[in-house]
Amino acid sequence: MTTERRQSSQHRTLGRSDRPPRVVVAIPTDGRIHARTLESVREMIAATPQAEVELWWNQDVPHDRCRNGLVRRFLAESDWTHLLFIDNDTIVPVDGLELLLAARAPLTCGPTPILMRRHDVNSPTPAFGVTTNLMVLQDERRRGQVVDLHDASLRYVVLDPDEFPDQPFECDASGMSCCLIERRVLEAIDAPWFRFVGDEPGARLGEDVYFFRKARRHGFRLTAHPGVMCDHLKDVDLTHLDSLFSDDPPQPLWRPVLPDDVPQTLVVAGAPGGWLKSPVAGVLQDWSARWPRRVRIHTIDPGAAGPPGSLLLALDSDPIVRETDATHILLLEADVVPDSDTLPILAGVAQPIVSAMTRTLIDGTIRWAFWLRDRQTDQVHAPQNLRLASLDRPFEAVGVDTAALLVERWALTPLAQIAARARKSRCDGTTVTRQWIEQSEELTGYRPFVAPHLVRRDAEAGLLGLLDMKMRFRARLRESGRGAARPQPAEPVAMA
Repeated sequence: MTTERRQSSQHRTLGRSDRPPRVVVAIPTDGRIHARTLESVREMIAATPQAEVELWWNQDVPHDRCRNGLVRRFLAESDWTHLLFIDNDTIVPVDGLELLLAARAPLTCGPTPILMRRHDVNSPTPAFGVTTNLMVLQDERRRGQVVDLHDASLRYVVLDPDEFPDQPFECDASGMSCCLIERRVLEAIDAPWFRFVGDEPGARLGEDVYFFRKARRHGFRLTAHPGVMCDHLKDVDLTHLDSLFSDDPPQPLWRPVLPDDVPQTLVVAGAPGGWLKSPVAGVLQDWSARWPRRVRIHTIDPGAAGPPGSLLLALDSDPIVRETDATHILLLEADVVPDSDTLPILAGVAQPIVSAMTRTLIDGTIRWAFWLRDRQTDQVHAPQNLRLASLDRPFEAVGVDTAALLVERWALTPLAQIAARARKSRCDGTTVTRQWIEQSEELTGYRPFVAPHLVRRDAEAGLLGLLDMKMRFRARLRESGRGAARPQPAEPVAMA
């Protein structure tokens, strides 16, 4: 366990006694803490001079055992008044601790955005929605009641921000990403305080819900403070961003005819440090099994090409790429997860360079990862918004990136000279790709094409921004009359 302390001589009473609060901020970890989490926690502690605060973190798995270890240590030192759990990928507001203490409730949590899986039996891929970790029991008659600790079949409803009252309110459970617990709560509950219950898919009780059920048996209710909204760092599929806040996201109109066979293709997948995402490995295995004589799989560590590291740059120095007899090369960057039809769809577009459609972060903004020329201004730009439902055929682009890119091998001819110059000048991968596209166009007479086929592409993002997008989207639907506001499921509680 690791400890960091910050004390202050300036105090004012926020608790129920005359002494200043003494708070342990506890971060359960799997061996990692996000730097932005640590930075936000330190800023929050510095902004709370009315309390004495110590920062602990613990490394252990599973998660319930890690939390229980932190509670045991907390209870072993009798001077601490509060335990504040913060997850290792949560960004807390600077006034978060002050607001939680001011609520003067035995259990107070700040809402945190989460990705919630939406089960759709008709969908070939799992869908995720963005919401918060605040929960009420689905059965309204049982809300606020004591329930069986081990009943994993009870269903909960997660709450969106537009369902919150403006003031602190009670709910049945929450995630523990930002939760302040008074000492008397932990002293009243027998160990284990946290426990996973149930092993069946869809019927497993989280360690956090178990804790709140146990606390409720001892008369402690959970207060949610809407003013302590946290952010949550997660890898998000930016390509299918619309599905996070819409049950009916737009899809391209194009319906390609898949070829029975594919050309001789060397699939080059980026594998940083030699590691592949398991969904990627599954698709690559599927292609190898479907076309054993026509598809060869090869992985490359982009960082091994020298700074700054680029999959396209790595091709030039790889002996397998140089010696292959394949007519086509499919590039898959490490942040991309293709589906089983990606290769045949791209192969069915008769162009030397064909890209799938992905979204990515460009200068901090979520954009489509190809470049078009504006007919009115003649400016080249990566578009933010497209009318996906109007895309009924592959289209020409000024430039593309290498996220999911099928290339006829002869179109890579200019790469050798570009790579040699790049290593001397240490230019970045984006510059290498742009120069290769330009010279390839001179060689082939063709610009790259984009197939209206959406491919998953992950990037670390704060879920709070995506949740705000969802709320704005829902508000627009209500204003247009296409969606109705849902009733608030919770009432505000009086503050002590």
